[in-house]
Amino acid sequence: MVIMGRNSVAGAINGCALFLFSAHTCAQFNQEVTKQETPKGQPTTPTLEDIARIRSMADLEFKKAIFWKPQNTIGTGLGDMAILLVEQVEPPALRPPIGQFGAVVENANGKIEVQESEPTIYFGWAQTKIGGDTYRQITFLWFYPNRAPDSRWPIAWRMVRLTLDKSGALFTAEAIDDLDKWDRFFVSASLEDLTQQLYRVPKPGRKFCLERPVEEAPKAMVVRVMEEGPIPTGPYVYLTWPDREISTLLCRCSPSQAEEFVEDRTYVLRPLQALPSSLKLLWEGLLTGKGMGGSTVPDLRLPTALMDLIKQTQQQFQGGAVPDPGSPP
Repeated sequence: MVIMGRNSVAGAINGCALFLFSAHTCAQFNQEVTKQETPKGQPTTPTLEDIARIRSMADLEFKKAIFWKPQNTIGTGLGDMAILLVEQVEPPALRPPIGQFGAVVENANGKIEVQESEPTIYFGWAQTKIGGDTYRQITFLWFYPNRAPDSRWPIAWRMVRLTLDKSGALFTAEAIDDLDKWDRFFVSASLEDLTQQLYRVPKPGRKFCLERPVEEAPKAMVVRVMEEGPIPTGPYVYLTWPDREISTLLCRCSPSQAEEFVEDRTYVLRPLQALPSSLKLLWEGLLTGKGMGGSTVPDLRLPTALMDLIKQTQQQFQGGAVPDPGSPP
């Protein structure tokens, strides 16, 4: 099953020239990342304080925000599944933000740069097998020119991966970035409800039935259960000031967690393949799951029995067979 956590993505990153100022420094960069991968004294599981902070962030209300939507989704196959960004605005800040997300280019000297004048989110389609069936996934990846002081990467990045059910609706979502130590999941309400039918109660120390036992997936947690709208749509992605941490994902049908939108902006959607050639190993790894080096234990409790229950429920709802997801463009 290719539902990857943060360590999985880090494995792909370490194997390519991502986040390099020049491609020839790859070996040196990887050595530095390895040194910082497991800092002395870092816990292997979230503490109660970590969990409280992450869950409180998910409920954070923005007083002012900037709204981002794609310029155009024609030719992407995304339709309404493209993500919408909600950026918190809280000037004056104690220090400058990490900058504006933008297009990634390789300059004449072979160095990777982020062009803030072209707000860009990269996306890619993939497929994964869960319980013997194939499900679509969409990965969204974007980059910032600077990094937060507590980040171990020389350039900032954010990523959201959506796994869709057979009807094309959001099934699970993962939020991953260069700041986080933990694998954060946002799941549909119907998925958690069906899991409750199967398991009845969460495992000890867990809040949701979908969460695996702590000893099996120590760095994974379900942050929140998302409402579901009448049609499949991509979620709102809330980003805090000034480091643009992903605080939460929300269904478009949910009440806004921003009191006032001070500006509407648009971003460009580009395929992952449009990234510089030095980053080829990155997008190939994200789309195929190869070279991830992640745990063989799925981060969520998604056994065949649960997947069969989901299929039966969808067939009853649709009054017939569940359509094949087909091949994305």
